Amino acid sequence: MDKIRRAKLFLTSLLNIKTIPLMILGMFFVMNFAFAADGLAGLQNIFLALACDIKTLLIPIGFLLVVAAAVIYAAGQIGNAEMRGKSQGWAVWALVGAIIAFVIAMLGPSLIAAMYSTTAINFGTECGSCSLSNPTACAAMGS
Repeated sequence: MDKIRRAKLFLTSLLNIKTIPLMILGMFFVMNFAFAADGLAGLQNIFLALACDIKTLLIPIGFLLVVAAAVIYAAGQIGNAEMRGKSQGWAVWALVGAIIAFVIAMLGPSLIAAMYSTTAINFGTECGSCSLSNPTACAAMGS
């Protein structure tokens, strides 16, 4: 019983707010290897698929962060001074997250193109069939 408690405590100590996003990104990366039929030769397709999925998710997430910042700030104005201060801080961090999401969404495609020495990739139109579940469809994008 004591060993189970120690194991449970160890596993819960690994899961915190800092490690969860890295674990999710790692799971996406590992799942892409399962879908890649070419092994390491298909690594470029895996990264392009991950870039397409992140690109399609970042803009809506950034927009939702802006809306959440407005709601948090407005809700904080109802309370006392301490609540106002905390909500203002939370709203600012939500806006910072939104700005970072928009910057990554705008600069990400050019960084991926520079990493693989390919021509500029238009992630807006070419990501239609390219996704995590079908990274081989990204082969046409990378060439």
